[in-house]
Amino acid sequence: MNKTIQTVNKKNFTYNLTYSSNAKFYYPKNYHEIKKILTFLKKTKQKALIKSGKCGYGDKTNLQRCKTIISLINLDKIIKFQREKKIIKVQAGIYLYELLFFLQKKGYAIYNIPGGKKVSLGGAIAGNVHGRPANENYATFGDNIISLKVMLEDGNIKKIRRKNKLFNKFIGGLGLFGIILEADIKVFKIYYNYYEEITTLIKSKKSFNDYQKKLNYCVGIINFFKLNSFEGKFYKFIGQKKADNRKIINSKKNTIFDIINFFKIPTVISFFVNSLTLRIFYYFLFKKQEISKGTRLLDYKRSVFLSDVSQSLPYYYRGGLIEIQFGFPEKKLFYLVKEVKKIILKFGVFPIYFIVKKMNKSNKKYIFNFPKNKFSITLSFQKKNYIKNKLFFKILYKILEKNRCNLYITKDETFIENIAPKNTKKYFDKNIFKKNKILSSDFKEKIIN
Repeated sequence: MNKTIQTVNKKNFTYNLTYSSNAKFYYPKNYHEIKKILTFLKKTKQKALIKSGKCGYGDKTNLQRCKTIISLINLDKIIKFQREKKIIKVQAGIYLYELLFFLQKKGYAIYNIPGGKKVSLGGAIAGNVHGRPANENYATFGDNIISLKVMLEDGNIKKIRRKNKLFNKFIGGLGLFGIILEADIKVFKIYYNYYEEITTLIKSKKSFNDYQKKLNYCVGIINFFKLNSFEGKFYKFIGQKKADNRKIINSKKNTIFDIINFFKIPTVISFFVNSLTLRIFYYFLFKKQEISKGTRLLDYKRSVFLSDVSQSLPYYYRGGLIEIQFGFPEKKLFYLVKEVKKIILKFGVFPIYFIVKKMNKSNKKYIFNFPKNKFSITLSFQKKNYIKNKLFFKILYKILEKNRCNLYITKDETFIENIAPKNTKKYFDKNIFKKNKILSSDFKEKIIN
C-alpha cells in the first residue's frame, strides 16, 4: 500500500453507539488514492465499508467481521454551481448541513434534508434518506439526483444518469455497488422561506384527520402514556406567504443547541432518565402545549437544527439507542398507534420518543425506497431495554409483520434478529449482494454469511 495515503487505527462506533469494533480507516485525498486502496484490498482479499460522513445510513457504520473502512471525509468540495441550469455538482464527502448554508446564501435549496449536522451527501444518497422540505415529486433524497460519478470495484470511474440501469442500484444501495464520488443535484429557487409551525395540541382522531387532510407532510410527537387518546404535538410546514404577521424565530449557524452541547447538559440529564422522569416530561410537554396560545414559526434552517436534539441523543445515552421506523397505509394509523402503545404500557418498555409522520409516498424503483406508504412511526429505545426485554420486541415485530408494515431497515439493526430468516428476502433481496466482493455492509454480513 502507498505510504502517502493517510491511515488511522482506531475504535469505530456506530452512530447510535450500539456497536463498536477496532478498525483501520483509510483517508484518501483523491480518486487515484481510492483506486489504489481498492487494488490493495482485492489482492489481500479484504472487504471494506464506505463511510463518507459520521452517520452512515442510520446506524450502519460498523462491520463485526470486516475491519477496514474507507472514509471520504476529505472529498468534500463544491465543484460547480450552475445557477441558470439550477444544478450543483458536489463531492460525496460534504455534509448536507454545509451544502444547505452554501445554497441558502444564494437563494436556493434542495429537498429532503434530514436532521443532524453529520449527514454526508454520499450517505444521504446511499441510504436514500427523507427529510424536509418535501414535495410530491421529491419524496426521498434520491429524487434530487440528476447523475452520479462512481468508482466501481475494479477501479473504473463511470458517470451514471437516470436512464442507466445502475442508477437505481446506487440510490439506496448502502454503498454496495461502488463508491459514490460526485453527484449532480437539482436545486430549486427559494421564492419564500420554509417555516415549521408548532400547532396546538391534537387530542382525537377527528382533530388529527381534519388537521392533516390538506397536508403533504407533517410530523408529531405522540404521548405514549395515554392509551385511549390520540394526544400529540404536531408540526407542519408552511411558506412565508402564509405566515401573516406572526413572529418568526430565525436561526443562525451557531444555535442554542451548540451551546447546550458545549456544556454537556444532555449528558447530565441522561443520568436521570427513567420511566418516572419520562412520564413527568411528557406530562409537562403536553400540558404546556395545551395552555399555550397561538403558534410559533421557525425558519427552515432552524427546523433542520431542531432534529439535532433527537439526532444527538444517542451520544448522551451511553448504552446506545435502538431506532425502529416503519411505514403503513393511512387506514391502519390509529390501530397501530394504539397497538404499539398497548404493548409499551403492558411491558413498561418506554421509548425516548414516539413519532408519527405523514410523508409523500415514493413510487420510484430505487434498490431501497422509503416511504412506500404515506404514514410512518418512529420509536427510539435505549439499547439496554432491547437486551433486557427481547419478548417485547418479538411481539412488536409480530405486530409489524401481521400488518404488512415496511421497515426502514437502514435505521433499524434489530429486524434480522426478530424476523424469521425466510422472511428477510422480502425486505432485502439476497441476490443483490452475490457479485460484490470488496464493498460490504452489516446487512451483507448478517444475511449472506
